[in-house]
Amino acid sequence: MSTEIVLPSGAKLSITLSPFDDAMALQEAIGEAMGDVQLPQNLVESEFSIAGVLQDPEFLSLLANKIKSVMLSKTVRAAVFKCFERVTYDSLKLTRAMFYDPAFTEPLIRDYYVICWEVIKANCLPFFDSLISRLKTNVTTTASIHGSK
Repeated sequence: MSTEIVLPSGAKLSITLSPFDDAMALQEAIGEAMGDVQLPQNLVESEFSIAGVLQDPEFLSLLANKIKSVMLSKTVRAAVFKCFERVTYDSLKLTRAMFYDPAFTEPLIRDYYVICWEVIKANCLPFFDSLISRLKTNVTTTASIHGSK
């Protein structure tokens, strides 16, 4: 399965899923870079809602710091570059060397975080689809149990 995206530079990105071990290594690197995520106490004590979480300044600050940790992680970068082996940039296989080639450096640097984001989504989200579905079921069940008391 392949995903195609037009990047802000206008270049076309094509992503094919990485092998299982490479995708797992990417997930593990992201997990290590993020560390433990503790919800702020006010969110733990209130009725959980995604909208509430995404509007909470304390949680947004925490999330921003976690994203920064992922962005600056050498381990995450190495895992993402390993997944780049299955990525093309304007029909050319994306390689580390392209980032040093004057013909590609500027657009690649501008597109870098978008490329990383798309590669992470393509390789990590399939693992979480069933987990997210299960969590939604549990939250709905828990909410209905608490609502019936």
